Amino acid sequence: MKNLKFFALMRTLEKEEVAHFQKYLKQFHGGEDIALQAFKYARTNYKKDEKKLDIAYAYQKIFGEEITENTRKKLLNTLSDLYLWLKDFLLSEKMRQDAFESQAIWLGILQEKGLVAPFSRLATSTYAETIGSPIKNTDDCWKGLLASYFYYQLLSLTKPAPDINDLQNCLDTIARCAETIRLKMAV
Repeated sequence: MKNLKFFALMRTLEKEEVAHFQKYLKQFHGGEDIALQAFKYARTNYKKDEKKLDIAYAYQKIFGEEITENTRKKLLNTLSDLYLWLKDFLLSEKMRQDAFESQAIWLGILQEKGLVAPFSRLATSTYAETIGSPIKNTDDCWKGLLASYFYYQLLSLTKPAPDINDLQNCLDTIARCAETIRLKMAV
């Protein structure tokens, strides 16, 4: 059980994140008694010895009865659900932050939904901020690459024809960022 994806992800969390995830579970999955009991046990034992994460031992401690093949499957399914909920929680937390990743996802949504005006404003401002900043590391390359991609997409919507120099600047930035990332990965 210790090798399940849920426990691997749980081990990466800080105490504060675990506490926030517990609140998230209670708020959005409060009626899932088995999952809440399993999480309560997991929260107190996920960093402890392997015996406490043995599935039969854990089931005995959580529910006070011996595990059967049917209940074993139910517990494994519950832990799978907990993993998916933890993943959703971490993604939603990232989206709530004012991080570049949330802007990039939002730009993708605006573009997908065809909301040209807000897409235009955000793509333009993101491109201006990103291109105006020096590239210090691969994260900056990633940002430049995505900002240039979305700005290029915006320019391609321009009627009757976009400015060729602006399009070329986007392509040059994408190429430069991609090459920098490639070189960093080769080291």
